[in-house]
Amino acid sequence: MRATLGVMGLLGLGAGAAVWWRRDRRHRRVRETPALGPDATLEARVRERVGRYASRPEAIAVRVSNGMVTLTGVILDREVDDLVAVIGRLPGVRRVEDRLDLRQEGHADSDTSRPRHGRRLAPVALGAAAAGALVAARQVTKTR
Repeated sequence: MRATLGVMGLLGLGAGAAVWWRRDRRHRRVRETPALGPDATLEARVRERVGRYASRPEAIAVRVSNGMVTLTGVILDREVDDLVAVIGRLPGVRRVEDRLDLRQEGHADSDTSRPRHGRRLAPVALGAAAAGALVAARQVTKTR
C-alpha cells in the first residue's frame, strides 16, 4: 500500500510538472519568433507585456514601426505608468508613444476584477500541481 501511494505521489507531481512545463513551453514559443522580423517580434513582446500589466488587454492596440511602439485604446489610469515603463525597457524599443485614453477606476468602461501583474498559470496546471503536491505530502506524513 505504501509503495502504491509513493508511486501515486510521484505520478501526481510528474503530471503537475508536465502540465506546467507544457504551458511554459507554449508561452516561450510566442516570444521566440525571429523569422517574423524585428518589428513583429517586438510587437509580440509588447502584446505579452500588455497582457500582464493591463486589466483589459483586448482594449489596447499595439503598433510597432522601426522600434517605435504606439499604444492606443483604453486603460485604467493606475496601470498606464507601469505599462509604459515596462515597454520602454524592452530590448529594441526606441520610443513609446502613449495615445491611451485613461479611465478612472470604477468607470463604466473599466473592468478591475482581474489583476494581471506577473505570470499567470492556467487553472489546469495549477490544479494538477496542487493535487500532486497534496498526494506527495500525504505520503510523506504517512511514512513517518
